[in-house]
Amino acid sequence: MATGLVGCVGPIVGKIGEFLMAPIGRHFSYLFSYKSKVKNLKEEVEKLDEKRGAMQLSVDEAKRNGKVIGPDVKGWLGRVDKCSEEAREILNDEVKENRGCLYRWCPNLLLRYSLGKKATKKAKEVAKLHEERKMTEVAYNEPPPGIESTSTEGIKVFESRKLIMNGVMEALKDDRFDMIAICGMGGVGKTTMVKEVAKRAREEKLFDEVVMAVVSQSPNEMKIQGEIGDKLGLKFEKETKLGRADQLRERLRGTERILVILDDVWKRLELNDIGIPFGDGHRGCKILLTSRFDHVCNDMNAQRKFTVEVLTKEEAWNLFEEMAGISNDTSHTSTDLYMTQKKVADECGCLPIAIVTVARALKDKGRHSWNSALL
Repeated sequence: MATGLVGCVGPIVGKIGEFLMAPIGRHFSYLFSYKSKVKNLKEEVEKLDEKRGAMQLSVDEAKRNGKVIGPDVKGWLGRVDKCSEEAREILNDEVKENRGCLYRWCPNLLLRYSLGKKATKKAKEVAKLHEERKMTEVAYNEPPPGIESTSTEGIKVFESRKLIMNGVMEALKDDRFDMIAICGMGGVGKTTMVKEVAKRAREEKLFDEVVMAVVSQSPNEMKIQGEIGDKLGLKFEKETKLGRADQLRERLRGTERILVILDDVWKRLELNDIGIPFGDGHRGCKILLTSRFDHVCNDMNAQRKFTVEVLTKEEAWNLFEEMAGISNDTSHTSTDLYMTQKKVADECGCLPIAIVTVARALKDKGRHSWNSALL
């Protein structure tokens, strides 16, 4: 029985001994091999500093080219700087220990043990930073610009504009419609309206991306491609219109839900030639266009059409008062000036764009400026 017990206990004691001896050996190595550990740390830190210098050159070049430095790169540089500073403190302590030990007759065993342990731990951190560097991209292209937000006076204030805005938003949410149009004479605020639509569509997360291009009276299809491409961060590799259309089409189809706004359309556009897929070509792509001509909206086969009229006289005067800074108190201090201001407002023809432009130009101006505006 005793022999059997010894046979069972013996291997267990041996394993326990190995388990205890391993950390003891490691602790002895901190003391007696501290110089080699400090030397290894010094070499690894020097290599890390070289990599940090190379990274900084890449960062500086990327900044000169207008690129955005990745947050992972910034984080890595910060960790390297911190780790290098801490490593140098260990190396400095090693130098001090050598100076304090006269002809090696008075070694500070506790300090040597501490240096060996710290150097081993810090060397592991340095090795980890080496590995992180291999996976790091330096910089990225600037994010594509969004659609500029503009002042929306004349939309939020008046119920007629609110009704149209709400109608457009509902049409965008309706999967039955992929071509929506806003019609109205020049100056009624169609462009301001679609920019507000773009803003609300992003806020409500109706689309993954919203892009806009100005078409104008003499449409340049390559310019339209370029404007949309800029908003998407797309760099065209093809030089021909057809090649760019294929590239744009592929990019748009890669977005599950996207709104393409085409502003100021004067005549029918062949969207396929530009590279804008919709309908059966891409069910997730919706087109919102503006035009001053009703027949153009029909030619583009708009499934929903909203017509923006000029403001009523009351709406026009309320907007003019607000933009020109005309208060109820000041409007009656001079009957002649007040009448002049009313006439100037009437000359704007109830068009929001004209009202905002003229009223802002005359704000805080004297009687002479108001009289001159009527000439």
